[in-house]
Amino acid sequence: MGNSNSGRPRIRPYLGMFLSFDVSKVSDLRDGDQATFHWTNGANLGVYGTRRGIQVRFHRGDEAVRQSVVVDRLGCHFGGTRPLLRCPRCDRRCRKLYLYGSRFVCRVCTRAPYWTQTASPDARMAHRIRRLQRRLAPDDDPDDYVLDWVPDRPRGMRQATYRRLVERLEQVNDKHDGYLGPGLLRTLARWARLAGIEDLSAFD
Repeated sequence: MGNSNSGRPRIRPYLGMFLSFDVSKVSDLRDGDQATFHWTNGANLGVYGTRRGIQVRFHRGDEAVRQSVVVDRLGCHFGGTRPLLRCPRCDRRCRKLYLYGSRFVCRVCTRAPYWTQTASPDARMAHRIRRLQRRLAPDDDPDDYVLDWVPDRPRGMRQATYRRLVERLEQVNDKHDGYLGPGLLRTLARWARLAGIEDLSAFD
């Protein structure tokens, strides 16, 4: 026999669940500079510039953690440099580090997938629709509207850009409806059988 958790789906951790910081936030810090970053969950991260990069300081429970991170500056083909972080665990160059356990490491070391790799097709399509709606209505909150809402053209957006985004939005909505349709019909038919209803034409 299985235990009390048998048959229950496990939530697979994805990258968006980890606290993180990007190289663009710390690349300008020089030796002796200090900065503090605040996450939406109330956690704070102290960052101190060093000769070779940065040192991050934070508390993990009762433990005060200090971790050094090297910042590389790679030359670009057309001049200038591009900053990249060195993963403290595998020494891989990356743009972002994630708090995994009690240390910051790169995406590869977390072994965590992106959210889109764990979400259902329905959720991924809904996410794409919301992203397009936010581009068309940057001053509104698309989460307050239905998925088939098509915002008016924002002030300053070119007509051609607006038509392209609306066309893409309608295509994703049609794909979303096509994905949901068969599933809804199966659910309705199952409910009708349980309720003893044989003729489903009343629901058309």
